[in-house]
Amino acid sequence: MNQGFTLIEALVALIVIVLIATTALETQMTTLKLEQAARDTQALRFAISQTLSASRIIPTETLLTGLPSTNGPIRIQVSALTLPGKPAPNRWLKWELYAYTRPTLKAEVFTRMDEP
Repeated sequence: MNQGFTLIEALVALIVIVLIATTALETQMTTLKLEQAARDTQALRFAISQTLSASRIIPTETLLTGLPSTNGPIRIQVSALTLPGKPAPNRWLKWELYAYTRPTLKAEVFTRMDEP
């Protein structure tokens, strides 16, 4: 009578193994997605701090060439703004920062233009 496992016992064991493996893989994928989101957020924060430094170092004419620049996974676009109805000087630089890997992750930073 004792001739090993039956087919049903083997299938039940296989189903249990597949369920455990599926749960472990789903957990791992969720963790990897959260880790990537955290990396993207950190890269955007770093790009914002570099943007604020660059606004004081790089000449305004160079910034306003209209070409988007990149900072690793971040795209940076700079444009000039003036506020209507405000007395001079009211010129600002608008920095738009977007994460390539996560388009919904973006930031806008406004800095004053150096007036001559």
